[in-house]
Amino acid sequence: MACDNGNKKGVGHLAKHLSWWTCDDPQVKIQLLDLDASGGTSKDCANGIRASINKIREVDDDGTNVLHGQTTDSGGGGVLEDLHKKMHPLGLCVPDFDLCLIANCCIHSSQVQLLNAVKTSFGEGALDKVNATQLLHTAHRLQESVDNDQWGHILFKSTEFVFDCNHENDHGDPEGPNVSAAEKHKRSFLQSFSKVYAFSSDFKKPVPVDATATGTWKRTVHSKLQAPILTHWWTVGVASSFVFDYYLILFHACQTIVNVCPSVSATSAIASDLFSMMLNQETFLDVALIRGFHKSYLNSHFDWMQSCQDLASAQGFQSHNIAVRHCFMQ
Repeated sequence: MACDNGNKKGVGHLAKHLSWWTCDDPQVKIQLLDLDASGGTSKDCANGIRASINKIREVDDDGTNVLHGQTTDSGGGGVLEDLHKKMHPLGLCVPDFDLCLIANCCIHSSQVQLLNAVKTSFGEGALDKVNATQLLHTAHRLQESVDNDQWGHILFKSTEFVFDCNHENDHGDPEGPNVSAAEKHKRSFLQSFSKVYAFSSDFKKPVPVDATATGTWKRTVHSKLQAPILTHWWTVGVASSFVFDYYLILFHACQTIVNVCPSVSATSAIASDLFSMMLNQETFLDVALIRGFHKSYLNSHFDWMQSCQDLASAQGFQSHNIAVRHCFMQ
């Protein structure tokens, strides 16, 4: 059984995925047992597994359908040997300790290996910090602070601007004579935009597409950005790639939000903070470094660990994380 704790709508849940080998029709069978609510301790998880296993028994606690192995994350409650010790007295595992295999999630271990290095080099995200980690957090916060339809429209208009903009034009001096306040702010933004534009030649400048009309979301600027969490490095790597690719669009979107939202609003404050951080070239280089590590190192390990010889009747018997995370995504 592969299992993992998760949070769904504010309630702790334990996903439980079963797999077994069939001799008559040689293959691995896989089946989601359930996603029932559970506490976070090993004892709570063991009791939750007991209730779930009893669903497939003719009589509760009759000793049938016992587990020969388990795989979990490497930290938190309900993991590894501690979970097995709490499950064994409940009659959930084979009687012989040595015949019950316990494995940790290799993907989880790979994700946390650079946690301390990132914390030391860049620091953790916090409202009073200006670093790459906080930039990624702020990009997610900005997305979450705006209504979905409004955010989609802003991104569409920002994509239009980036696609059509000629950053090499002379936009004029913001402090020039007889310049209106509106023109002054426009020239100031265009100067900042030209500065950011020069950070990299690899920024994406896609053709504007109305995602609402076309239903095109995946692998575009309209895809939802997950909250970057250092203990789940994949979310940090994905966020760094997203922010890097659509840096110019997000930068323009920040200015749009500052223009249309009251200055006292939380959304305007978040946009202003992100705008300021994106202007910092050193912070941008740190984001690029995170992205480079993610693509060059972590992706190859994930590809290896997620690949396998297909022994299952479904789409392949993959790692613990892939099966269980998929359940929560559904």
